[in-house]
Amino acid sequence: MGLLDGGNTVYLSKSNDPKRKLAHTLEMIEAEGALVGVNTQTPNKLARLLFQQKHFEELKGYDAIHSEVKLNAQTRLDFALTGNDLPTCYVEVKNVHYTKGQTAYFPDAVTTRGQRHLRELSELVQAGNRAIMLYIIQRDDVEAFDFADFIDPTYAQLAKEALLHGVVLMAQTFTLSPHGIKPFKRIV
Repeated sequence: MGLLDGGNTVYLSKSNDPKRKLAHTLEMIEAEGALVGVNTQTPNKLARLLFQQKHFEELKGYDAIHSEVKLNAQTRLDFALTGNDLPTCYVEVKNVHYTKGQTAYFPDAVTTRGQRHLRELSELVQAGNRAIMLYIIQRDDVEAFDFADFIDPTYAQLAKEALLHGVVLMAQTFTLSPHGIKPFKRIV
């Protein structure tokens, strides 16, 4: 939502891998005067870099990053962070690009998968672990983050319940250019 207007300038990357179905990947769109990252592979790469660079003060001490952690037959979470004498910290990453004014919203469509992740993160905290829902906002023109209850009221309610159970919410914005992407500001 909000990015599919005709006439928007788009930025593509090119791959020479002959095994790929398409030679190009949509990376960014110019929308509403801002560059917005839309490649769904990018948020997990950015999250990993933030963890490696010890970007979040509350995650210092976690020195091992495990990707695509299988919880059960239906669910894999994006990361599990481990460190000496620390409870395992499970992290699910979501890509955010939908905005209204200066507020970024998630989700931009009903997400039963996202709803399941919130329930499972809450259960992990109740079992003695830590859990984080990390919203990667690939744009720098927002000042606030909120749940899109006008799009997926169930997700918004589950997110509020997850916070009450001890799931930590983080929302990090990024500055984009045709030459790269870098952390801008944590807004939650």
